[in-house]
Amino acid sequence: MMEYVVSDLLSSINSSMQNLRHPLTPTEIKVANSIKAGKTSKEIAVLLCCSERTVEGHRSAVRRKLGLKKGENLYIHLHALS
Repeated sequence: MMEYVVSDLLSSINSSMQNLRHPLTPTEIKVANSIKAGKTSKEIAVLLCCSERTVEGHRSAVRRKLGLKKGENLYIHLHALS
């Protein structure tokens, strides 16, 4: 089940996220797709078998690489890229 969920997340990689100046790592892509799917950091941590703090670090890296400023919503921005 976990493999299916992770492979499903990877298959929905958005082409606009691949064309970033600083491309996302595979884990950042998984986190971004999970956020886009409406999952919380806690849910993502369980899916990826890591800590919530690790997920928060990946979220920060995604925000930085997407050029989001403080206060801009990552979930909304990821949906706008679709």
